[in-house]
Amino acid sequence: MWRHSEITLIREKPGCHGVGVFPEEERHTVGCTVKSVGQKEFYQAMALGLKPEIRIDLDYGVNYRGEKRCRFEGAYYEIMRTYNPDTNGIELTLYPENGVARGTVTTDSEGGNTDAAGL
Repeated sequence: MWRHSEITLIREKPGCHGVGVFPEEERHTVGCTVKSVGQKEFYQAMALGLKPEIRIDLDYGVNYRGEKRCRFEGAYYEIMRTYNPDTNGIELTLYPENGVARGTVTTDSEGGNTDAAGL
């Protein structure tokens, strides 16, 4: 499965953060191609308790700066793995942040529904 889309890469800004203060984030949205996770990679990650969900190829020329998180189609993901197969781009393997799969609905303490990212 291949399709073109956009992804927002999220990087924490370096610096001191006080107690109870959330770190500032630096975000930039870039073009990408969405692919499915390979079977071998999926089972290797499952053995470690992770569930890779999406593989993303960043568009040629994108400046990837070691971001560890991203937002894709309304949900937040951790970047599990990066791979640079050649000099033309970089591949990212993503898994749901906090282990919550895309498209699932959870119930909050008051019985209301929240989306997969808990937003």
